[in-house]
Amino acid sequence: MSPPLLVVSPHLDDAVLSAGGLLAGHPGSVVATVLTASRPPGTAPTDWDRASGLGGPGIDPPTVRRAEDRAALQAVRATPYWLDVLEEQYGGTVEVQTVADLLADVLEAHSASAVVMPLGLWHHEHQVVHLACRRLLGVDATRSWFAYADVPYRRLDGGRHLEARLLDLRQQGLRLIPQAAPREHLAQKQLALGHYRSQLRALGGPGKPGWRDALEPEQWWRLERATGV
Repeated sequence: MSPPLLVVSPHLDDAVLSAGGLLAGHPGSVVATVLTASRPPGTAPTDWDRASGLGGPGIDPPTVRRAEDRAALQAVRATPYWLDVLEEQYGGTVEVQTVADLLADVLEAHSASAVVMPLGLWHHEHQVVHLACRRLLGVDATRSWFAYADVPYRRLDGGRHLEARLLDLRQQGLRLIPQAAPREHLAQKQLALGHYRSQLRALGGPGKPGWRDALEPEQWWRLERATGV
């Protein structure tokens, strides 16, 4: 059996969207999701809340999404760990060092020998979480580190954001080793994705670009310090 992983997720769906098959192949993994805090009282619903069907009175969208996340991760035999950071759409300020400090505590609390982080493509909060992981990668030599391509942002502008991030990492002295993307866990991933009902609605439903990309082969790389750097 493949050993459990510690997978870092910016939002409550990103890990399954981008690495659900990987999680299904490593039962017992932990998914540390950064942006999970409830909205402050009196916060008006955002456009995304309304698009996801969670804009009604008395609804706290993050509470609904946490329930969806728990069910989705159960489908791939993973455990959620929520870091309670407030999203920028609700007035939060997401800072690299704050996220790095929170994730350092997660690393200390969990014994997984491998960490899987997002490449942090396009979306500002994804970028912040990626940079926070980069700070920990620079000081943690006890674990193997991997990075996954963020769905659906990996496809934007013909993959320009993905290629730019890979180049950035190489220029920082890292060697990126592509990993195989087996598809035998696709059914489990589809089952897990179905639990994100609000996000599915906001992204347009099955067949739309975001969800169609989620069912394409996952992309992830092992990160190693290049020789001589």
